[in-house]
Amino acid sequence: MRKNRSKYASKNYPNLYRYPDSPFWVFRKFSHEKKDEFKQSTGEAKNEAKAYRIGLDAYNEWLGHSGAGSKTITIRDLGLQILESKESKKANTKRTVRNQIKNHVIPAFGYLQPNQMNSLRWDRYDAQERVRKRISKKGKELPPRTKLFNTRKALMEILNRAEELGYIRRVPELKNHDPAPEPPRYLERKQIRMILKNMVPGNVKKVEGRELELFERVASTKLLAFIMWKQGARPNEVLQYRFSMINWNEGPHGSIHIPAIITKTGRPRTIPLNSRVSRVLKWVQQRVTSDLIFPSIKDPEKAQAAYDTAWNSACRRAGVEATIYNLRDTYITDALNRGISSSFIAKYVDNSAAMIDKRYAVAEKSIMERLAG
Repeated sequence: MRKNRSKYASKNYPNLYRYPDSPFWVFRKFSHEKKDEFKQSTGEAKNEAKAYRIGLDAYNEWLGHSGAGSKTITIRDLGLQILESKESKKANTKRTVRNQIKNHVIPAFGYLQPNQMNSLRWDRYDAQERVRKRISKKGKELPPRTKLFNTRKALMEILNRAEELGYIRRVPELKNHDPAPEPPRYLERKQIRMILKNMVPGNVKKVEGRELELFERVASTKLLAFIMWKQGARPNEVLQYRFSMINWNEGPHGSIHIPAIITKTGRPRTIPLNSRVSRVLKWVQQRVTSDLIFPSIKDPEKAQAAYDTAWNSACRRAGVEATIYNLRDTYITDALNRGISSSFIAKYVDNSAAMIDKRYAVAEKSIMERLAG
């Protein structure tokens, strides 16, 4: 005889139910009427994907527990602890970690206890993700994922926390199956100048309305690219520079103190400004009122976040295939070619000397050949 599910259903989530003899909540699809009732109960009646994500979170909350009132710690619990600890971090770091933990780690492994996670489970998940077609929030079909490095990184952080708290004896080895990263791309001076030349649209006097916004964004992206070319900094770091960080009286051309909150590594540093960058920033400071060097057009109190459109358009017009990150590659390669120690370069661009030695081995080879004569 079929059991009556209604009396076992969750009060908050009508499509979750649990029998007395089962420790797990069961998540299933109902008829259209029940589905609509479920979406309304989550507060997301018009967003089916978000509604089911809420239901899935509730499902995972119970799936790893042995019964009501159980204090068993799951990967989901540790993941939420990690998210709380990231509240003081910069916005893009917080956003990346939250995306990986809430949208990937918890749905896949949230029901597991830390000691149940192993390399076999990770390998199986990795293989499935690389062939599984995804659906966006707007209902569009997306291709399978090709890079799971950040998901693995977030999961490893959770397992490291579990080891610190004594839930597991050792962290399992989770292999990174992502393809090897592309080698650094060196851009010739002629190519960079051609890109910068193609980055300013037409005559300023003709720019009005929407075109004015485009012009300002393109002009700021040109300054961003120029700073990256001359100082090798990361784009997301440069976009958060402020004039108040600059000490014009320190060194021959001034210096900039970069706080830990805007760096990728979380390490603060003070570096001298390039002479040409110094002259350009002094010129800009005299003509703006904002403390931000790259204020957002829509909200001047916030830093600019977008640069891809202006950069890609300029590269297309210049006939050069490159990413804006290649300007950083070019700076580091030029510094190595000039014979500057990788340890000094690492301090300036906020990287490790070991990573520079490994990633830019091609540049080091040319240095050795030059020394050999």
